Amino acid sequence: MTPDAFAEEVKRFLAQEGEARPVLYDAAKQRLSIGDGRALTHFVSLRSLKARYDAIEEPKSRVRVLERDLIAMRWTKPTIEVLARRLFPRLRPRAALQTLELKRKVLEHVQGQSAADLSVASRDLNSLFSVQLVFQLSEEAVDVGTDRLGTWGRSFDELLKLAFENLLQVSTDPVREVRPNLWAVTGGGGHIAARLLFDDVVEKLPFRDEVVAMAPNQNVVLFAKKSDDEALERMAGIGLDASQAAFGLWGVTMHRENGRWESWMPDSSRPSYAALKTAALPGTVRLYQAHKEILAAWLEIQRMPTEVSPLLAIQDDESVYSSAVWQHGVPTLLPPADRIAVVETSSGEPSAWSVPWGEIEALGAKLERAEGELEYWRVTGTLPMELVQKYPQVQ
Repeated sequence: MTPDAFAEEVKRFLAQEGEARPVLYDAAKQRLSIGDGRALTHFVSLRSLKARYDAIEEPKSRVRVLERDLIAMRWTKPTIEVLARRLFPRLRPRAALQTLELKRKVLEHVQGQSAADLSVASRDLNSLFSVQLVFQLSEEAVDVGTDRLGTWGRSFDELLKLAFENLLQVSTDPVREVRPNLWAVTGGGGHIAARLLFDDVVEKLPFRDEVVAMAPNQNVVLFAKKSDDEALERMAGIGLDASQAAFGLWGVTMHRENGRWESWMPDSSRPSYAALKTAALPGTVRLYQAHKEILAAWLEIQRMPTEVSPLLAIQDDESVYSSAVWQHGVPTLLPPADRIAVVETSSGEPSAWSVPWGEIEALGAKLERAEGELEYWRVTGTLPMELVQKYPQVQ
């Protein structure tokens, strides 16, 4: 394709995506100017854009280069028709959005300038999830940030309504029984989990008054009856795998309470309890892993001499459990966990013993809930190591 022909291709693409400003081609500079030169005007170098475009061997896939370089940029202002076909709602763990917000604060402190593009427009669904907007490209979805809403001149509520309508048009597969007494809504594209926002999927279930839901992946929502342990165990098995696959979300269980989805778990004595707890663990570990380094950087900026523990998933011969790590005597923020690995380094080589969370204070440690959106506990104090060493030693 010649430079002139490529320029025409780019101009057609911009027109299809709702660009209403004048688009002029400067053949000598191989550059497009978008705008009239008086109001907001942008310039696009076609040499580098064409090189990336031509590097894609599959012709049908070349459009993704234009999407990433042009419509995915924040200065574009698509028409309402373009937004109507490209916007989708997406479930996102609240913790993930809180990590992004903390990252924005860290970057603004370090760089001394605004990082508003990290602020994602969203609304809380419950204590676990928020619903956000994504702008669907051909092969990926871009978060809609608060800065982009301003550029588009649209409100979040207006665009969320469009996104809901778009999802309902493309997600037409009915809820169906996929295993004995386990029901699901499935589909591709990374948006099906948001079907949990609509009551119609629940109304078609034979146990809608006792429904438990799980959205372990952006492409599936699972439903089972609250009293059916066998179905809940099936849910846990599928949820564990789905949460770790592509488009993995979080294998936590929820039930309807006063018309809202809220966190739910069966009593610990029931057979399904351990399986459902395990299903939620990979997603929880992933959220705390993403938050740990950002929180540590923020504490350093605040000149707070506090360590941040990772959250680990540990499998032994009998079970899977979560563990935090505390270097004995060092003030540390611990994510909530089943056990705490108490690390002792006084002898030179580090050694660790696994102490149940509920027993750490009886040994002499002090636990205080730390401020912040994500749950952390500040642990301080020292323990009698002769008592700690009676617990199982870990690597």
